[in-house]
Amino acid sequence: MKVYLGEVIHPAAVALLEKNAEVVRPKDHSRKAYLEALKDVDGMVARKVHVGAEEMNQAPRMKIIARHGVGLDSVDLEEATRRGILVTNTPGANRESVAELAITFLLSLARRVPQAQKAMANMPKGDIGISAPSSSSTT
Repeated sequence: MKVYLGEVIHPAAVALLEKNAEVVRPKDHSRKAYLEALKDVDGMVARKVHVGAEEMNQAPRMKIIARHGVGLDSVDLEEATRRGILVTNTPGANRESVAELAITFLLSLARRVPQAQKAMANMPKGDIGISAPSSSSTT
């Protein structure tokens, strides 16, 4: 079995894929290399790439598109269904990260971090108000 992997995923996931399938990667980041790499794959792991009719045409053996993410908006579901290609995703995979980011934003607003950053950005450059010992002081 050949699986297309053109984007970065966790090294443990890559190792698991390589243990169970031949991993196919594009030669470079061009669209041409992406389409070329799809030629003989049975499946693919897709994060940010679009998978539509053109991509599916390049992969006549495609049986599964595994979306490494929450949504399915980057995959033409009607086309995949018409071709009998299974499409999966990872709902809830980023639940913890989203919660952490929400708490971070709440704390940032409570502590007025955006206003403090703006005030710091507007300070005169060069003198940040730290007192340095004068040459007349003794230590």
